[in-house]
Amino acid sequence: MATLRRIPPGTILSVFPGGAGGGRAGGKDVGGGGGSGADDTDGNSGGGGGATTIAISPYSVKNLLVVGGGGGGGAENLGGRADGGGGGGGTIPEGRSGRPESGHRGHGGTLSAGGAGGCALGCTSAATSGTQLKGGNSNGGVCVIGAGGGGGSGYFGGGGAARGAGGGGSAFPRSARSIDGIFVDPEIFFNEPHAGNGDVTISYRQRFPFPLDARSHSQLPADLTIYETRDTLGTPLPAEMA
Repeated sequence: MATLRRIPPGTILSVFPGGAGGGRAGGKDVGGGGGSGADDTDGNSGGGGGATTIAISPYSVKNLLVVGGGGGGGAENLGGRADGGGGGGGTIPEGRSGRPESGHRGHGGTLSAGGAGGCALGCTSAATSGTQLKGGNSNGGVCVIGAGGGGGSGYFGGGGAARGAGGGGSAFPRSARSIDGIFVDPEIFFNEPHAGNGDVTISYRQRFPFPLDARSHSQLPADLTIYETRDTLGTPLPAEMA
């Protein structure tokens, strides 16, 4: 979801793929995790997903470099299925609100605030709003009808629902920026669906330790792939290997 550049040598990164919600329990992450569902009458109130984070170690909120929002927990809605709101990512950091569209669903988190939660509606306790790195819980306590889903965690978590599904957590950052000297460039987000635990793929390129010319081929590993890169004027840039 993002490209990191200019990482100082010796930097240690803290990487935590968010966990999927399991049953009523919210998925785990470095913060409070996804919001929980409720022990309701129909057993279809699901927990929200945990946020996926990359930070400078030791982890702290101010050391966060990249956050991918977790999805909201699903639920039953008047005999039908209510899907949780998707988590934010890349250049679209806002989490989506849960389904169906009603005043009882959980709303998606933003870059500055957690998503609003629904009301009590059939239960003795109301759904809660999301907070930083914590999804809101669904309505709960003693429920006489089906409860809603928990909110997904994120930079700010999605709200829990009172009926229907929880909101998705937000991502960070929205646009390119420098964080403690590391340049973070989020990629364009196409809202591709993802189920299960979060995942993190790390790839890198390394510059040659010596000038590359026709006489240096004997110094190269046999399984090396060479890429030529040119700038916008067509001038060759220093060779890279993968």
